[in-house]
Amino acid sequence: MITEKLIFVVFILSLILQTETVSAQAGWQNLTPGQINRTEIQYVNSTTAFSIASGIYKTTDNGSSWILLNAPDENNYDKLYFVNGSTGYVTVLSEANRGKILKTTNGGINWNYMPTGTNYSFGAINFINANTGYIGGNRFDQLFNGVIMKTTDGGISWNEQGPVYNYFVTCFSFPDALTGYASAGSKMFKTTDGGINWSVIPLSDLFVFDEVYFTSADTGFITGYFPNGNGNQLWKTVNGGLNWTETPGVEYIPLRRITFLNSMTGFVLATNGILFKTTNSGENWNIINLNTSLTSTSISFANMSYGTIVGYGGLIIKTTNQGNNWTQSPILTVSDLYKIYFPSDQIGYAAGKYGEFLKTTNSGNNWFSVPNSITTNFVNLVFINDNTGFTGEYSGVYKTTNGGMNWIMHSTGTGSKITGLHFYDNPVNGILIDEEGRVLKTTNTGDSWIEYSTVPVFISVKSVSFAEENIIYASDDAIINAELFKSTNRGLNWFSVSHYNNFFYWGCIIDFINGNTGFAMGEDEDFNTLVLKTTDGGTSWSSYLMGTFISLTNINFINDYSGFITGAGGRIYKTSNSGTNWYSQTSGTNNILNSTFFKNSLTGYAAGNYGTILKTTTGGDLFTGLYNINENIPDAFALKQNYPNPFNPETKINYELPQNAEVDLTVFDINGREVIKLVNNEFRNAGKYSVSFNARNARQGSDLSSGVYFYKLNAGSFSQTRRMILLK
Repeated sequence: MITEKLIFVVFILSLILQTETVSAQAGWQNLTPGQINRTEIQYVNSTTAFSIASGIYKTTDNGSSWILLNAPDENNYDKLYFVNGSTGYVTVLSEANRGKILKTTNGGINWNYMPTGTNYSFGAINFINANTGYIGGNRFDQLFNGVIMKTTDGGISWNEQGPVYNYFVTCFSFPDALTGYASAGSKMFKTTDGGINWSVIPLSDLFVFDEVYFTSADTGFITGYFPNGNGNQLWKTVNGGLNWTETPGVEYIPLRRITFLNSMTGFVLATNGILFKTTNSGENWNIINLNTSLTSTSISFANMSYGTIVGYGGLIIKTTNQGNNWTQSPILTVSDLYKIYFPSDQIGYAAGKYGEFLKTTNSGNNWFSVPNSITTNFVNLVFINDNTGFTGEYSGVYKTTNGGMNWIMHSTGTGSKITGLHFYDNPVNGILIDEEGRVLKTTNTGDSWIEYSTVPVFISVKSVSFAEENIIYASDDAIINAELFKSTNRGLNWFSVSHYNNFFYWGCIIDFINGNTGFAMGEDEDFNTLVLKTTDGGTSWSSYLMGTFISLTNINFINDYSGFITGAGGRIYKTSNSGTNWYSQTSGTNNILNSTFFKNSLTGYAAGNYGTILKTTTGGDLFTGLYNINENIPDAFALKQNYPNPFNPETKINYELPQNAEVDLTVFDINGREVIKLVNNEFRNAGKYSVSFNARNARQGSDLSSGVYFYKLNAGSFSQTRRMILLK
């Protein structure tokens, strides 16, 4: 399926970085509990392993818990290789840091960008020791022009090795310091002099290599497939690649990884829940059913007995008996989250659909579910200290004094949805406002609630903002006669300050910085999404157009200047000048975001549907800077990195045209054969475009196999090629 639509979004400017220590994540990190997609795992000792997902993760307890490391949030990591518990390397595929790899020398606490002196894209990595290693990939400015580079000083300097022709290097195996093998599309290369020279290993040019693993200089295995449809296969050699024998029984399914514990015992991991094991150096293979429908991606062993398989959807499967039996770890399944709140730096909570309630005790790096018997939706969440908090929806206010382990319901007597809930500096005093406009207060920390006034709304209360100690605003949700109401005595009396019908067709979401300055967000009758600003308490408003058919859910200002808007499609917008301009930020998710919470101007969190939790320690900004959302015509031609990457089965490809042009956008396989034309020499006006590419039925009605693919944009005299990975 191919769909194309013109979109007006913002893209990140490239920033050329030299070697630098990275001490904080840039942009937004995806901390969604349980269901992250892991693509790599490697053990460095009996308990410690590293993994790649949307970030780089580390476990020190055999995968029972994972810590998100402070590495740059590329959202586009490819391969990792650790030579010991301290020193490790990661390849990155981002445009901003093309030609570089990441290195840590303290177990992932800090990371250095290591430039190679090129702008190449690297997808293969292998180190012989802490100083000597190899990376392989593609010369980014030329399609299918492979490269192998070597370092002998721990990545400080790199030298190109012998030619590998027109093939993208995807995998290395070095059984000793001199002998090495590299898979590159339909070619395999071998070195016997430590990478100085590489020769081609003969095998059918119709065979596309994926994984290569040698247990000695002579004995090795490869996986791959025939593009003509004969499926994936496993081959073995015992004479250094001169001759190959197909392994029967390990075929016709997507094969992902090869690993061996010694020369005799090894495993081949398929992506469809199947694992193959041999105890006689690949002469025979036993099939092990992992009993999972999730995609498995990587396998690693801590020792001869203990191993772990990871994959998509939070998949973690463990063995303690050399792979004879495997047990899947429970996956935390999380419903939609509507609110997130941090009473302190370490302690945080997220609440949502059907009583979903999560807690973190380490600043959001790990989350666990707190069971309860509540089945209503938690649409409000307020904590007055680490343990005492409040939430609720229709039936009343729920209170906990032990961090959500137990909840006591205190009836409000209204049965109406709670729209606003707030506690003052003296936490015994609180106010709630329900959907019908009733205002209730508590003077005993929420143990009882007394109704004492009403907001005179025409239909219902859409949104509430507690602006100052005594000032509260409430917006009406009426289609006609919608108004903004204000109280200057903590809700005892209310008066109308403005009508919205000149701007909004129905009610709006509001947030006030103080008693006079505030913002309102909603849609007009033509479905244009507007953000209004007032500096006189709602008497007059200025308008900012965000776009058309943009569904926004929440607006939150953290100080007089900085504010955030969230919405559908993972949208996050930020202003740093009190709403004069809004900028789009890359969230790394397509899920609806419903709530934000900031501890300060830099550290904040966002929560949304499907259990999505995001964190930033840089105010949401990337190192690269941002464009104004209304700058629809780009300054230069550009072909953006697809997202997500890796993908299965669909991904988005964005490109930019500064002027009208005839456009051709084509996908190729790793051997340079055309797969499909996404745009076939069609005229396009200047602007920003997005194309959906689906691997199903992509090649003349057939599904594509897992592997590396390329997409190339020709627009006038401009031409650019990028790489993407299909991982089933």
